[in-house]
Amino acid sequence: MPDKDFQKFVIEHLTKLSEGQESIRQDVTRLSKGQESIRQDVTRLSEGQESIHQDVTRLSEGQESIHQDVTRLSKGQESIRQDVTRLSEGQESIHQDVTRLSEGQEKIRHDIVRMEFSTREKIDALFDGYLAINRKLDDHTERLQRIEEKVEKHDIQIQVLDKTKSNKRKIK
Repeated sequence: MPDKDFQKFVIEHLTKLSEGQESIRQDVTRLSKGQESIRQDVTRLSEGQESIHQDVTRLSEGQESIHQDVTRLSKGQESIRQDVTRLSEGQESIHQDVTRLSEGQEKIRHDIVRMEFSTREKIDALFDGYLAINRKLDDHTERLQRIEEKVEKHDIQIQVLDKTKSNKRKIK
């Protein structure tokens, strides 16, 4: 390879190496900044750990208070169990009463059905009677109308006769 080509080759590689070295420097700078950020995070974590230690101490104290509350709740729960037992006994009594009421209600339901059936027959008979009376009234109304028409014609005839009689007397 001629010297010029070799020199050109070496210069190109040195340029690339220089650029790579610059890129590595930038990466190292970024890593240094990241490392500083991590140091700050570690400091904050240490401070947070101390805060957590204080919180754990307070939680332990609170846990003792909760333990006392649980003891009181257990006693109250026993009292509630006794109350539930009494309520269960009362509920059984109520269940028996409801059963008796249901049986009575069923008897009343049967009586109502029987009365409805009996009443329906009577209502049907009354309705049939009503229809018969209504037909009779319609028939009487038609008859009365015919009679009124006849009476009206007779009234007119009487008036005509009276006028004729009156006219005859005047003429005489």
